[in-house]
Amino acid sequence: MICKICNKNFENLNGLSLHLRKHNISMKEYYDTYIEPNVFHKCMFCDNEKSFKKGKYLSTCCSEECIKKLIESVNMEKYGCKNVAQNASVRAKISTVLRKKYNTPDDKISFWKLDKTSTEYAEINNAIIKKRTNTILTKYNVENISQVSDIKAKKKEYSILKY
Repeated sequence: MICKICNKNFENLNGLSLHLRKHNISMKEYYDTYIEPNVFHKCMFCDNEKSFKKGKYLSTCCSEECIKKLIESVNMEKYGCKNVAQNASVRAKISTVLRKKYNTPDDKISFWKLDKTSTEYAEINNAIIKKRTNTILTKYNVENISQVSDIKAKKKEYSILKY
């Protein structure tokens, strides 16, 4: 990269950015003056000025609202829906990965798709809680893991250390 003020050569953007301090100019001012003069970089959603980071203008002004709109527009373009999880092929791929990588049965995968207020969800959730309680009973001979003396000691030790 060559400084357009003094024609000095730099290996990368970081070197140029540090050099610009000698000229008492910020990277953004340099960009606006020498790289793209007379161009107003406005956000595609709100018409505010785009954010400038690491030697370039970003796509938006970086407000939370504009970032959400950008994500939605990219998802609509790529997947045809506002949220990636709404796309059937993406959901199928997630299910495939869960099955392959973690050996997750189909009933557990469908469990996460259930409405949290449904009775089916409550039944499955209660079954999971019972299974966990039985495992703890079998391993430690107590109903709750916090009743194990080693765990109690570790929790107490951590609390004293932390607080």
